[in-house]
This record gives sequence, C-alpha cells and structure tokens, in this order.
Amino acid sequence: MGLSDNFTTDISERLHIVNVKEAYRSSNQVNYIRQMLMHNAQCTGLDYMDETLSYLALECYYEIDSAKGFNVLSATDKR
Repeated sequence: MGLSDNFTTDISERLHIVNVKEAYRSSNQVNYIRQMLMHNAQCTGLDYMDETLSYLALECYYEIDSAKGFNVLSATDKR
C-alpha cells in the first residue's frame, strides 16, 4: 500500500538520535538506563527554561543583559 502522502520518519529518527544515542554516549555505560533518563530530564528542563526565557524576552519582560544573550533587543534598546 505504501506510505501516506506527506509522511516522513525524519522527525522521529532525529528524536531517537537525541534522546537515546546521545544520552547513552554521555553515560558511563554502567547503570546506563538511569543515567539516560536523568540526561533526558535535564535536557528537557533546560530546553523548557530556554523557551520560557525567550518568550519573556520577546514579551519585553527582560533585563538588558538577558535580552543580549537571546539576541532579542528592540531597535531602541540596541542604540
């Protein structure tokens, strides 16, 4: 029957690489499942924090230093 239109496995393959392979490589291969779960939890937390701070900076709830870090300064702030 073949694949449906506009269907790709690229996204799930990329997530597998990030979530499983990179987490395994960062472990010491002893009790690796626990270390992989911890790695994924830490990465998810950091990603969530990054997205939250970017949103707050775009909504103008920011300090100048943090806006410089996210490269979201307005034109008036850049001057």
